[in-house]
Amino acid sequence: MKHLFQINMEFVKKAGRKWDDLTYDEQKGYLSRHPKSKRKITVRPESKSVQKSDSKSGVKQEIMNVCEPLITDLQDKAVAQANRIIKNFEKKKKAAPEDMSWQKFRQEYTKDPYVMQILMNVYTPKERYGFTVGNFKLDEERQKKYYEGMKDAIRVNTTSKLSRALGKYIGPEFVEVDNIDLSHGSQGFEITADLKDDQGRSWNFRTRAIGAGGYNIQEWHYRYLIHLSSPEVPKEVVRRKITEREKAEKEEKRQQRVDARAEKQKLKDSKKIAGVFAEIKRRVKDWDEWERSSLVQQERYDELERRRPNVERLREFINRYNMKRKELMQKISDGEITFDVFDEVDDIMLGDRYFYDYNALKKVLPNAR
Repeated sequence: MKHLFQINMEFVKKAGRKWDDLTYDEQKGYLSRHPKSKRKITVRPESKSVQKSDSKSGVKQEIMNVCEPLITDLQDKAVAQANRIIKNFEKKKKAAPEDMSWQKFRQEYTKDPYVMQILMNVYTPKERYGFTVGNFKLDEERQKKYYEGMKDAIRVNTTSKLSRALGKYIGPEFVEVDNIDLSHGSQGFEITADLKDDQGRSWNFRTRAIGAGGYNIQEWHYRYLIHLSSPEVPKEVVRRKITEREKAEKEEKRQQRVDARAEKQKLKDSKKIAGVFAEIKRRVKDWDEWERSSLVQQERYDELERRRPNVERLREFINRYNMKRKELMQKISDGEITFDVFDEVDDIMLGDRYFYDYNALKKVLPNAR
């Protein structure tokens, strides 16, 4: 059960954020821990120039440093709500028949995936093969670990979103920050600060952080309402600059999605091309194992001599690519092996129903016709 719990915790940590929202290092780390995952890296590593500009101006980081209460408040709300969910579930569980199916009981109790996720992670069977209500109990150790994972996910998610939100307004041109203040009101938090840019102009920064999450809004997060103004800069100039940054961010994300789709399609095509090599191997294997002897037994010697040259040509061809599928896939993905390599045996495979994958690819792959 330990490995299942670890996978669950990994999912909880990432569930609050979409895959494309993770950084390059986070995606790479996840894939290194889960080598069989079908996910692929969809973001580019941060360039050195971006890191340099961030380190040059620590204004955004200084503002983020005072935001720890935002994170802890959201974590406390998430834990409090999870406790309420478990408390209500315990009442229903005590009233349910002990011999009732555990899965059926949970499904009848709720169809909310957020609630179901909590229950799956904090309850454990007393006996390994018991699947009734009476056999399941609240596991405090698992509950504690689940809450720790949930808090970590909230911290990562909140920090990431706050950084992106501030990044739209506070760029490297801001060089000084003063009078940073964080206050907590009935609708959330308010952060204020006085800024100065590299041209000596004074700016007033104010943002409100309104918390939300749980149930139909599964991701615990803040919605940020940010205001940035300067008596020395017209409002339309500020708005235009912010709009340009938002457009640049959207374009970058759009390009990442395009690249991810292209990479996904490239992987699919690589698998299909590798499938053609597998078809050729099967054709040669079938000839060696049964087809040749079958033709001899049937005394179809003319057919034997007609087929033999084609099989030998396929054998000679496939022997040049005698490698494991993983290595073959890598060479196809890198462009070292393309669909054109089949041209020398095209006259054998084209139109032959035995080579279904080849004939299907011939119709859809670019430059394959």
